[in-house]
Amino acid sequence: GWISAERVMDGLVGRMNDKGKFQEDCRLLEIEIPPSTLHAGREELLAGVRSAFASHPTLMLRMTRSAGGLGNRAFASLDAFELWLSSITDGDPWLGQPVLVEPILPVLRALTSLLRIEDSGPLFLGHGERRIVDSKESAGCVFPGEFDGTLAGRLAQSALQLGSLAHERGYRGWLDIDWGTLADGT
Repeated sequence: GWISAERVMDGLVGRMNDKGKFQEDCRLLEIEIPPSTLHAGREELLAGVRSAFASHPTLMLRMTRSAGGLGNRAFASLDAFELWLSSITDGDPWLGQPVLVEPILPVLRALTSLLRIEDSGPLFLGHGERRIVDSKESAGCVFPGEFDGTLAGRLAQSALQLGSLAHERGYRGWLDIDWGTLADGT
């Protein structure tokens, strides 16, 4: 039941840990996600950020393949972004993988759902509440978490949809899904 070398090599685990691919899966399953765009390379990223700043006052850039918040970078102005972009070299990790560009959202809570994907299908184990440092870095979670029934039900349903998709693709093992909730309930 653990992640096999074959699954890592065939790209299944890599796909599941790629934030861009995860968002594709959420869209496929009609699970609500932040409004984001995906960009690769310096010029495409610059164009995407310029476009996003036209309608959002602050932006978060997220590497698609990074963990713990270390691949997140916030910008409060286009000037600050352009200065940062001019300071990085072509070999920088930010230019070596696709990057999500999205508005900074007023997240109230960072939550997580834990599943175990068995041969028989996904087994939902519960929800937790993530601990976030400096508004971006994960410092673990409290498990089980305490949420109201409506929110817990919505998250469990979405987690099981994603778990079923992972199962259909051949994945077996642990699946931890992070969520953010906003003041308006989304």
